[in-house]
Amino acid sequence: MSSVTIQQLPKLLIGVLSAEKYHARRQACRETWANCAAYEQVDLVFLIGDPQASLPYREADVLYCPCPDSYESLPQKTRWFCLWALASSPFDFLFKCDDDTYVAVERLLAILPSADYVGHDIGGYASGGAGYLLSREAAMTVAGRMTAATGAEDWLASQALFCAKIPFVADSRFHAWNNRVPQTDNDQITTHYCKAQLLHRIHRRLCNNSPPSSIFRRLWAKHPHWEGEIVLFDDGAMARPGGDQGTYELEEGVELSLHWDSWPTELLNWDKETETFNCADKAFTLRYLSVAAQE
Repeated sequence: MSSVTIQQLPKLLIGVLSAEKYHARRQACRETWANCAAYEQVDLVFLIGDPQASLPYREADVLYCPCPDSYESLPQKTRWFCLWALASSPFDFLFKCDDDTYVAVERLLAILPSADYVGHDIGGYASGGAGYLLSREAAMTVAGRMTAATGAEDWLASQALFCAKIPFVADSRFHAWNNRVPQTDNDQITTHYCKAQLLHRIHRRLCNNSPPSSIFRRLWAKHPHWEGEIVLFDDGAMARPGGDQGTYELEEGVELSLHWDSWPTELLNWDKETETFNCADKAFTLRYLSVAAQE
């Protein structure tokens, strides 16, 4: 009788850098991509600092690391995550990202097994915001060599890995900004700098297996800091092509509210004489391009 070898799926452990004060960010992740219960081989923890602790300890999906809970201390938090993971988890690969990152977990699993150190290239090393993937060997290297208390965590991790002759493999499917996001017509795995509404919008489109929304209006903008096109989509989303995104509320012939993901909301009122939308508190105007304004 011939024997059948059953290949075990690689086990993935995800660590999401956060802080105690960012409860709303963690909750937005939980409500979208970070609910990993459907994946038997995936575990996920949010990383928070507890300077009163002597060792890492876990409570539900939060791992408290014995270090300050500050941005400057991210190297310590990341190192403690690796140390804890090596001692407590049978993971094959470790993925570290931020609490304003969207991760398409199924797509991340699909590239495993992978190289030892993979992510978005920001000058020869992986962006921490886009997230980087480490093999167990690479995580062991970060745990043993990244000893700086403060500094740029992603760069310090790269230096530890380079010293151990573990090469960096750039992968454009990980992305450090929010101008390219995972959707049904691409193979993006991550995007960064996502507020809660963007996390929900990305997740809703992916989970509903819906195509990108249709264009509803195109406008030309003249802003004090930039000039270019704004596209309004039929699902309430908006975007500057290759740039910032958000949602909008349009009352034809009256006003347009732009709710940017990364910037404050801007309100513009319709001027029938000039056929433009105008902002009262700055020199910001919008005019229709492809569709004439309705009376």
